[in-house]
Amino acid sequence: MKQLGVVTARLLTTVVCSLMCLCWQNELRAQTQYDLSLTDIISQRMHRNWLRVPTAADLRVIWAVTARETSEGVTTELLKDVKTLPFVYKVYLYRGDAESEPLVLEVRQNDYADFPKLKLGETVAFKVEAYDRGALVADSDQASVVVGKGQSGVADGDDNRSIFYYMNPGRWQLATIGKANIYDRSTALGKLAFMFLSVTSMISVLILVFYSSRTLYLGNVFPFRRSGKHFVWSLMLSCDVSYEKRLTNKFKFVMKAWEMIAAKSKMIADQAVKSIPNALSSTEKMASVDVACMEYWTNDGDRAIATIEDIISYPENNGLNGRVKSPDDLLTELVIKIEDNFHDLVTENTNGKHAAGGAIYNHAPKEDMKALIEEIYEPVVTDAQPLSRVRKWVLRKGVLELKRGLRPFPTSRIIHAGLSIHRMNGYRWFKPTEEVKGAFEDRASNEIEALKRKSKIEWFWNYGALAPLVGLFGTVTGITYAFQQLSKTSGSPDFVNTIQMLSNGIFEALWTTIFGLANGIVFVIIYYYFKHKLDWIYAKWEEMYVTITEKL
Repeated sequence: MKQLGVVTARLLTTVVCSLMCLCWQNELRAQTQYDLSLTDIISQRMHRNWLRVPTAADLRVIWAVTARETSEGVTTELLKDVKTLPFVYKVYLYRGDAESEPLVLEVRQNDYADFPKLKLGETVAFKVEAYDRGALVADSDQASVVVGKGQSGVADGDDNRSIFYYMNPGRWQLATIGKANIYDRSTALGKLAFMFLSVTSMISVLILVFYSSRTLYLGNVFPFRRSGKHFVWSLMLSCDVSYEKRLTNKFKFVMKAWEMIAAKSKMIADQAVKSIPNALSSTEKMASVDVACMEYWTNDGDRAIATIEDIISYPENNGLNGRVKSPDDLLTELVIKIEDNFHDLVTENTNGKHAAGGAIYNHAPKEDMKALIEEIYEPVVTDAQPLSRVRKWVLRKGVLELKRGLRPFPTSRIIHAGLSIHRMNGYRWFKPTEEVKGAFEDRASNEIEALKRKSKIEWFWNYGALAPLVGLFGTVTGITYAFQQLSKTSGSPDFVNTIQMLSNGIFEALWTTIFGLANGIVFVIIYYYFKHKLDWIYAKWEEMYVTITEKL
């Protein structure tokens, strides 16, 4: 009995002590108050669609707990470590209206909560409450944000950007002027507009470099001397100056030779007219002149025209008769033809000076025969030049065959068409003029249309007209989106915030129009530059056939 009394006494003592401790703790807890506040809302990750356009974001809500303890009438505030507090935190997510049914997440021993894949541009609100044994201890104020706008974090920083972020073509041109963030904050349709303008502008640059510039380079239209020095100067000179400075002597000789044939035909016809007796009838006089023209054409004119055609076609005319000749043999035959038919235009330069002029071209500058042969036969090089053996092999094997003769140039093909018609109709007095003029015009029209197609300059005109419209489309959609977001705001509107929201949205949207206008203006100017060049080329062709037909 005595032992039972001792045990009972000890048990009572323990119960009394426990009750006293519990009352003391409740008294202390009643003197401690907790404050809960939202400290930050950050963007963890941006989700994108197949176009790499942002569509959703992962947000993280972070909070902090502050304890206010009162001891002997003195109140102190301490920032508590959330992980050491036995609270259960309920985080509420409100979409749209604050009275709507919220999404609730419960968190223990953490100071944050993650909300994945929230729709970009959506207005959401967050609130946090802390509970201890089911009793509300503290709650925070409600904080509203627009998803994807204004949140801090690494989602839009360099640390979390993949290579696709930098490879996105819609951002490139804006990044060159330091405005890449404009693309990041644009709407989906605005991003499509930026991507369309960027991709099409890059395509336009490729067309400019690989098609228009190469096709309409004057050295590929007219037989120019090929030299890096002349090429640089041609970019700085006008078309007329470049034409005068760089045209090859070989092509000049072709034009002089044809003018000589036309002048000689006219001279023979004039001499025949003067030698006709007055007693003959008009029909007999015409027949007499035709006989004189036919005699000249049969003896000299036809062979001279054929020689000019051989100069233009060299070396592509090798093997036309069924037998392939070496370049040296073919050149020898051509030189003999030039000396026989155009001895008034060429002479062997032995002392560095040109010989006196002939009967027809008394004051025309004569061509040095050696220099002319070297231009016709371009593979002639000296072994002292660097890589001369390689260049000889390349040229003789025909690797650069298109650059060896005159035939590949559109201008030479036009001259060749006129020569062919003149050769067939040269014996007819006064008849070749209209025939040659018609052949010139038809061939020139075909060549100018071919240059237009190959240069693709119409692309610049079409793109220059379309780019501003696409930019305007992006601006209109961006402004529409800004007003749509404004209409979703709840409560009484704040004038300053409303103006700021609209101005930011309109500022970002107007960049698509700026972008579209800039591209349009640049490429329309490029279009008119090449159009002027085509007009100049056609005018130069007209000048050539007028020079020839005036003498026929």
